[in-house]
Amino acid sequence: LMPPSTSLTHSPCIPPSLAAPPQTSTCAEIPAPPRRSGGCSSGSTGPPVPPPKPQKFQLHLPSTDAHSSCGSPAEGAQCPSSEAGQLHLSGSNQKPQSLITDHRPEVHPPVCSYVERLKREEDGEAEGQRTLDRSSYHHAIAALENTSEEEEEDTEMEEEEEEEARSGFQRPVVETESVFRPSDFGSRLLPPENKPLEKSVLKRAKELLLSHNHQSIARHLLMADCQVARILGVTTQMKGQMGVSSGLELVTLPHGRQLRLDLMERHHTMAIGVAVDILGCTGTVEERASTLNRIILVAMELKDTVGGLFAFTALMKALDLQQISRLEETWTTLRRNFTQTAISYEKILKPFYKNLQEAEASSSSVVCVPPLLPL
Repeated sequence: LMPPSTSLTHSPCIPPSLAAPPQTSTCAEIPAPPRRSGGCSSGSTGPPVPPPKPQKFQLHLPSTDAHSSCGSPAEGAQCPSSEAGQLHLSGSNQKPQSLITDHRPEVHPPVCSYVERLKREEDGEAEGQRTLDRSSYHHAIAALENTSEEEEEDTEMEEEEEEEARSGFQRPVVETESVFRPSDFGSRLLPPENKPLEKSVLKRAKELLLSHNHQSIARHLLMADCQVARILGVTTQMKGQMGVSSGLELVTLPHGRQLRLDLMERHHTMAIGVAVDILGCTGTVEERASTLNRIILVAMELKDTVGGLFAFTALMKALDLQQISRLEETWTTLRRNFTQTAISYEKILKPFYKNLQEAEASSSSVVCVPPLLPL
């Protein structure tokens, strides 16, 4: 056991690096180099003591309390702060003055860490993107303000045409010209001059009406109506322009206005033509009654057999005109010479025509061209 009066500083088994400095030494002393061979005073052999680690250079700031670093005043220690700082700087681990001054913040700014530098770069990129987005937004707004409505409509039309080309859809054509061109029409019945109400022309038309039976005349009118109404003879190109496959559907659509006008014109001119055939007869009353009889037979054929109600209504319109209905002698001759025809006209055709106008007629057995005039 160690005697109580023995202090740690005088123990021979403690390494000199851990031993406290003697009381008579000053704070500026540098510890002595360690001994390589150490042992206890008793002479016992023990494990070799490892050499102490070299003390790191530390720059101690001068302390305001001299007693805190150099011991109590009773021990008589004297450690002036300036001398301690000079002694520490003059130690074995003293760094050059240039290395010390190179780390001053006013000479070299503090180097940011890698994470901070990445954050700073990301912030810069985000600011650049926001600036670019704002600039793009303002440019887009300015472009929209400077774009006129016509340019927008042209752009929309181009986009719609491209979409239609991809889908195979063809936009319907809105027609503005009639299919009837009287100035370009030619016929063997009309002379080159084609004067209005030419006697030779009226006579020839009446002869053709009387020389053919009513069945062939009804079918001829039906074929002409189907061609004008675009039911027959419709080409693929015409179907693409109409947007539908038949004129019966086109007359119900907004862009079928020109077709409706053409059908109205045909209906009106057909009625006028029939009236002129009856009124233009300069012969006897029997000839006029015979012409009236043939027209009534054609109307009956259109209603019952052919199903051409469009031409049927045109003929009935002509017979219902005031200029025709007031021909009393002609109607009297018709009742005397063609009694059955007159009865059919009074009992069947006139009521049916009236019901068609009022949309109360019963459905016919055969209908090829419906009465399109109400449309």
